[in-house]
Amino acid sequence: MITIITQTIDWLVGISGLFAWMLFLPQIKLLIDVKKSESISLAMTWGSWIVQTLILIQSILNETWTLVFTMGVSMLFLTITNACIHYYRIFPGGRNH
Repeated sequence: MITIITQTIDWLVGISGLFAWMLFLPQIKLLIDVKKSESISLAMTWGSWIVQTLILIQSILNETWTLVFTMGVSMLFLTITNACIHYYRIFPGGRNH
């Protein structure tokens, strides 16, 4: 019974990796549309990035590959979000070309 539950959870974690990136799209789109990021906490986004990095490292060490995939995807889009936040902190309103 435990094996079936474990396998089911593994599959659900892996499948969530296919959709986790969608959670970041509204924030990335909003940042690009508004071209401002003052209302977003850098401490929160970098704290989340650090926690996700720790979970990713632990999942690599434990060879939990579905979690590696899911956390890797999530970290990629969190990194993009952080880059947008920093960009609009440096260049509020974006760069004038």
